[in-house]
Amino acid sequence: MKRPDAWHDAYRAIYSTTGCIRLTVAQAAAQMGTSPKRVTQQYPYGWSGQGRGKTIRLDTLLDQEFKLY
Repeated sequence: MKRPDAWHDAYRAIYSTTGCIRLTVAQAAAQMGTSPKRVTQQYPYGWSGQGRGKTIRLDTLLDQEFKLY
């Protein structure tokens, strides 16, 4: 499935803000406008690590946001 232009725009915007491809729970929550507790529930797939060390790839996060998975 081809990713829409809005996906690419969001990827560039978040990457330019954070400067990394793998986001922590706190970074993902801040970028997605939700709480750190809620972000792992709202976007359940693709997390690696445990507890506060959890991370997610930016492309996986955006695929869930744009319902491309």
